Amino acid sequence: MFTEMHKFIYNICKMGVVIESVEKIRGILPGLFQFEKNDYFTQALLTVQEDELCIYNDHEPSEIVDANSKYYINVAIPFNSVKHVVIEKIKNHALKKYGRIAIVFKEKKKEPLYFYYFVNDKKHLKKMLKLLKHNRLKIRKKTVMFDIEKGKQIK
Repeated sequence: MFTEMHKFIYNICKMGVVIESVEKIRGILPGLFQFEKNDYFTQALLTVQEDELCIYNDHEPSEIVDANSKYYINVAIPFNSVKHVVIEKIKNHALKKYGRIAIVFKEKKKEPLYFYYFVNDKKHLKKMLKLLKHNRLKIRKKTVMFDIEKGKQIK
């Protein structure tokens, strides 16, 4: 019987989709990510691999070759550069279907990365947290409030 990950890989191979480092992926969390500063948020996948967190652009393939859609890693974050990961619950009625993961770096000058996940994906989030704990990453939980009209986070 196939595990969930094997089903995922099998279906990808059937569809003509090629994903960079797919054999190393141990956990997947769908959501939204802003690849360029001040750009739109697009569909993305946050993955846990053997020694890093990776983010793929799920909105469009990186390239199409011979009718095969190829997805490359857009952002790779080695575990040894992460200070901690913050799971943030968003307090705002307009954003109630999203949660946020803040990846805080050891390097103080580096801004945290924010990945928005869908609150309904509890199963994938729990698996992701379990994998992060297994890799000895510190996990914190926090509630944040947003004022959409002013376009900023309330602390």
